[in-house]
Amino acid sequence: MLFLTPASHFRFYETFSNCVHIPCVSLHRYGGCRVCILEIDDDTRTCDHIGIPGFICSRSSGNNTCRPDKLVWDGEWQSSMLGMAGNHDLSTAWTKYADRPYGDTSMLTMKQTCWDVEGELIINGIKCDASFKGTVEKNVLSGTWTAPTPCGTKSESGRKFYLTMAADNKSWLGDFYSDGQDPTKFPPNWAGRRPVTK
Repeated sequence: MLFLTPASHFRFYETFSNCVHIPCVSLHRYGGCRVCILEIDDDTRTCDHIGIPGFICSRSSGNNTCRPDKLVWDGEWQSSMLGMAGNHDLSTAWTKYADRPYGDTSMLTMKQTCWDVEGELIINGIKCDASFKGTVEKNVLSGTWTAPTPCGTKSESGRKFYLTMAADNKSWLGDFYSDGQDPTKFPPNWAGRRPVTK
């Protein structure tokens, strides 16, 4: 559906990398993204309200939908992790035991800016402090991690992680590994959820 409105309501155009022209009244910032505000019939709305995505960033998506809907990775998480092994299935991290989580648990904070996410992870059982950074693609966060030790993995190279966010945006599950480990052959070994309040 094509939406048309009198040109007088569009005060200027802004062009973003690999995105189409967006008629804007003003630009603001939200989570590292630029927000296009559009004036229609004396009522100020975001472009989203008429079907034109209003959160515009420099990343190309092939069409004009290059923006995250919400900063769902941002904030504090309870993390549980184990080394990659056939009997280490962290999909049961929060359900395997009634009185405690399954795995090596700790708290971590992720900082999301537009599609980019970074954070630090403490694995108490093996005394590992790791930092990680990645990119969001739909409901998946993937990237690389660094640490001064192997951190329960096989190598100090090829360090990667791959996490999938649940539909309710309150938990995620995935893999934390390095060279010599094939995550497709093992169950997920890293899980996270929003902190449980009592």
